[in-house]
Amino acid sequence: MAKRNKQAPANLDDFLGPPRDDVKKGVDSLLRSRPETATPALSSTRLATEDSQVSIIGIQTLGLTGPQTVFRMHADALVLRIEIRTDVSLNASHTHFDANFQLIEYATETVAHDSWWRGLILQDGTDFSVFQGNNQGPTAADNTPPAAWGLRRGIYVFRALLEIPALSVFCQPKRPALFRVR
Repeated sequence: MAKRNKQAPANLDDFLGPPRDDVKKGVDSLLRSRPETATPALSSTRLATEDSQVSIIGIQTLGLTGPQTVFRMHADALVLRIEIRTDVSLNASHTHFDANFQLIEYATETVAHDSWWRGLILQDGTDFSVFQGNNQGPTAADNTPPAAWGLRRGIYVFRALLEIPALSVFCQPKRPALFRVR
């Protein structure tokens, strides 16, 4: 008799589990592990909330035609998108921010890709996005497939984080984005 696979989760909450309460501890741990991002007083660093001056309103994985969750290893373009909402006053002051793009292999919980874009400026309006990867050519060879990210076949979690050093604020989306590489 063949073994039966576990039933797929009915929704994303079942798949990811309940929201975690240790976000502040995670941010402090991140700061300690990355001294180049540490602010002078760790105790003054805070997580932004939806009513803050800046927030991540969504993250997505994109292919050639838009949002996509299944990618072929060498054939499909993979682009990471962080959607940001800011207060008009931050745009007027040209406040700098840093964006972190992190891909985690779901099965092993190991980081497969981790990159920071530093010194970006909040100046593109109140709703805008930052991207990593290429899905617009000019030729198919210029696109960024999962293999170029160092990914193997499997399920991955895309996590994003924004840091606004001048405000001692971190922002993260409500949920990570899941995608599969075949």
